[in-house]
Amino acid sequence: MCKLLIVEDELLIRTGLKHYFPWHELNVHEIYEAENGADGLKLAIEVEPDFIISDIRMPEMNGLEMIERLRPLLPDTVYLILTGYNDFEYARQAIQLGNVHDYLNKPLVYEESIQSVQSVLELVQLKKKERERRTFLEKEHRKWKESLFMKQLFDSMDDNEFPAEITVLSDQNHQDVMYLPMVMTNIAVYGKSPLPVQEWTNEVLGLIEKHIETIPITMEGVSTPILSYLNENKMYVIVACELENLNVKPIREHLQYMNLNQTHKTYFAIGFPSPSFQKMGQQLKQTEELLLSRYCLPECYYFSPEPDRVPLSVTTTGSKLDGMEKANLLTAFENKDIQSIRQLITGFSNHAKNLQVIVDSPHQWFAFLQELVSVILRYASRHHIPAAQIYSEDIVKLSFINKFQNAEQLFTWLADWSVQLISYTNEDVNLMENAKDSYVFSEIENFMKQHLDHDLSLQMVAERFFYNPSYLSRLFKTKLNKNYMTYVTELRIRHAQECLKDPGLLVSDVSHMCGYKSYKHFVKTFRSVTHMTPTHYRKRIGM
Repeated sequence: MCKLLIVEDELLIRTGLKHYFPWHELNVHEIYEAENGADGLKLAIEVEPDFIISDIRMPEMNGLEMIERLRPLLPDTVYLILTGYNDFEYARQAIQLGNVHDYLNKPLVYEESIQSVQSVLELVQLKKKERERRTFLEKEHRKWKESLFMKQLFDSMDDNEFPAEITVLSDQNHQDVMYLPMVMTNIAVYGKSPLPVQEWTNEVLGLIEKHIETIPITMEGVSTPILSYLNENKMYVIVACELENLNVKPIREHLQYMNLNQTHKTYFAIGFPSPSFQKMGQQLKQTEELLLSRYCLPECYYFSPEPDRVPLSVTTTGSKLDGMEKANLLTAFENKDIQSIRQLITGFSNHAKNLQVIVDSPHQWFAFLQELVSVILRYASRHHIPAAQIYSEDIVKLSFINKFQNAEQLFTWLADWSVQLISYTNEDVNLMENAKDSYVFSEIENFMKQHLDHDLSLQMVAERFFYNPSYLSRLFKTKLNKNYMTYVTELRIRHAQECLKDPGLLVSDVSHMCGYKSYKHFVKTFRSVTHMTPTHYRKRIGM
């Protein structure tokens, strides 16, 4: 929708212009009036019209002076000037000013005038699109700069590495300003695809803006209420605020509501506030560790260094794998006793539930998991299981700890991985390699068919089936003679063809059911695979 300002000192002409053209059909829905250049100048600054139709000769301030003053203030506004028989020299001067697109001769001839108006409106739309594109690029650049800064801050080991160019707006007026570190994560229930990042990050950032009275932080001349950095399924945030205005109770309550009956859970940790920004890198790391408390505090979604909760009757003992547990686990592996392996590993979830050590010292929790994984990997090494198939970064770096909602899910995943691992023992590989690959591809295909409306990235599927992503990619190329994304696309389009046989489904519905967020992208992909559009396909099968 466009806004028009008519600047003309004759009431009859102003009124006539409002009704002369089919403005509504031309997508002009707001029309303002001014009777001279001075009033036009004030009103234009107030309403910021997309284009202005202005007479030249007017009392108080003429149209040329008004345009000249408005150009630097409203650089995207376009002008049409009204000219009489004796005004051509003025019209020439006006066009030289810039942003004056055309002129209308008085008395108006409709066919000529409507063409000029339509031409102006086309230019207005082009300028709008360019402005939106420019704004989007500037916003993305700012977000990139903020993310880069936050990453450098998070990765820095020395407080002296802190960049000096960041300041708090009106710092002198906020003597009690504190910086507050926050880390959030969104985790799907084991076996489900993660939520689109944009979906949950927007909700969480909105939650912060709504319930925390922030003091804008300025970086390179641009202020923002929130500094944020997204890394995989975690968002790291810093805000400036005054502690007396900080009330986290609404956030805790909203998290409970937000996670109610949801398979995807959002966890939120707030760390110690600090008057020094230089401390924020280390504070973010400590805040991130608070998220591990979910493993011993089921149904808790908000964590802080001094949580408002009743202390649990827990113990810090039993944080190591004892000799008997190791022996039993190794025996189960050597005997390929799947039932015992599952019982032993899933039984370790009780360690998490009973460990205050996760809250007090998460490093001991990491040590326990590292010890458990080491026992399993030693078995793999003794049996010469191909490293490329099992040694993913998730295992080596223990980063799998970030991907589960609770201890039961984590240890179920470890048990599944262990069961998958024992099928790779050397004596089985040579005899069953082809049969196993066929089975795995069948399982992957079944999984994909059940989740075609989700993002099916190679990384996600590789993790689900305990493959190294690079190895799985090569396996697709070797066994199926096609790359992974081609395979996924073929599955989606085959499913789309089946769905299109249902007359009750719109093509746009089918697009979403097959995992395409963009309708245009779906139609383009469907046509590239089937050589016809979805609509043509329906006609061809008699629908």
